[in-house]
Amino acid sequence: MQPRGPFTGRLGYACLNTVLRGQKPPVFCSRNVRIKTIEEKGMDYVRDLARANVADLIPMIEWSAANNIHFLRLSSEIFPFASHLQYGWDISFLQAELKAAGDVAKRLGVRLTMHPGQFCQLGAKSSTVLEASLREFEHHCKTLDLMEMGPDSIMILHGGGTYGDQAATLERIENTITTRLSASARARLVLENDELSYSAEELLPLCEKLSVPLVFDWHHDALRPSSLTPTELMPRILAIFHKRGIRPKFHLSEPRAGAMTLRARRAHSDRCGQLPLELPSDADLMLECKDKEQGVLHMYRIYKLFEPDVASLRPEADDATTRTSGRRTKLDGSGGSSTSPRKKAGPTAKEQERSLIARTIAKAKEVAARTGRPYTGPPDEEDLARLRQAELSSRDVLLDMRKRADAVRADLKAGRPRTSTAAEDLDEAGALAEEPE
Repeated sequence: MQPRGPFTGRLGYACLNTVLRGQKPPVFCSRNVRIKTIEEKGMDYVRDLARANVADLIPMIEWSAANNIHFLRLSSEIFPFASHLQYGWDISFLQAELKAAGDVAKRLGVRLTMHPGQFCQLGAKSSTVLEASLREFEHHCKTLDLMEMGPDSIMILHGGGTYGDQAATLERIENTITTRLSASARARLVLENDELSYSAEELLPLCEKLSVPLVFDWHHDALRPSSLTPTELMPRILAIFHKRGIRPKFHLSEPRAGAMTLRARRAHSDRCGQLPLELPSDADLMLECKDKEQGVLHMYRIYKLFEPDVASLRPEADDATTRTSGRRTKLDGSGGSSTSPRKKAGPTAKEQERSLIARTIAKAKEVAARTGRPYTGPPDEEDLARLRQAELSSRDVLLDMRKRADAVRADLKAGRPRTSTAAEDLDEAGALAEEPE
């Protein structure tokens, strides 16, 4: 399936380059600490980490541009604890280094954006949470300002929690935007629909009122759809970007294979396989997939957008399932989420526990068989292996999510209450695959 017209926009990735992270010495921008380490080693240690993080921005930007990737999200962990109430510190001493990185990005035509974490809540009821959110958001803004990045270097926020009253929370978000944000922070702010609390349709009235662009996320829309389709929403979304003179930006991710519950379907797959039909041909699309820059190169090859250097490619993981722990623990070029090899020793505590559970299950099955009663306990490894073989592919899960989202849209248009788009009510063993049309 091809996007509408030839795609001439930019594909980007977020925060970490797996090729550079796997080098020796590694190149990455998220060296971090704990408060205990700050108390033990002092703030000079923290500043040294930040200096190393900033220094690695330039090789990451240069590698990306050399591989025809001109769109990056910067890590939110460049400056550990910089916005913390007690341990916060001023990043201005790195102004020259940040400007140098910004100059490289501008010279190479690389768009840089940021995405403060989910704890950044502009609609928080708690003054403590709100003040922490404002410090964090303004800190991100200062990072981009010190890099002297232009208006396309936006900062993305979700609506956050609803606190039991979405309308009242939206009013608080509006008040925070209009009365508490600095002019620079407000100029860089964009909102994003999420999968739990705010659909695109629920955020758009506020975005249109304040001329705050909306970054549309297709994955989130499939889990919390609007009554309007992405095609119907697109003119309103693009109108705000065009009014502000900011290049449109969108987010894409896909579910992991076998995902059935809402929790599982929120997780991102290692790579994406399809550009959305509704995607404007000249827009910027952030691929929020686990394989980072490899996800971009993968799409380049699928759509024949650019032929990557073979030296920059890693194979795709062969164990892509719902089981994910986030970042890969070892980037060894295998494409899998392997851990570092362990020295030969006795079984670990976790292995001992797993062995004990397996023996207990086997004993329970033996007793059930001997007494003629059905076994109703947890599955053993053989049972789990059979379930894994029956798992839906990522594409199957995505198609089911879209089907359910369309049903929710129909309900919303008919004035009926919103229902879940996930499969919490389905049997984890594969009832989804057997569901009748």
